[in-house]
Amino acid sequence: MGGIDKGLQPLNLEPLVLHALRRLKPQCGAMLISANRSLEIYAQLGMPFRAKVIVDTFPDFPGPLAGISAALRAAQTEFVLFAPCDAPFVDP
Repeated sequence: MGGIDKGLQPLNLEPLVLHALRRLKPQCGAMLISANRSLEIYAQLGMPFRAKVIVDTFPDFPGPLAGISAALRAAQTEFVLFAPCDAPFVDP
């Protein structure tokens, strides 16, 4: 994406990550945001949802599977659901 932070790209004047959080919140007790930059912005956006921001544990940010690995390590629930931030219309 040429260095653009996908989750912060606007859709209807709001970052994509907010659309995803809003859609998932009714079916999720705890929420995590996997990000490797703009951490302060993601933390602020996640506050109303009590979403915690986590970062990859592998060096050089090798891709989405590194985020999934970090989320599995951070999750404190029996079940985990993954959804990309660029799926703002995930079924609520």
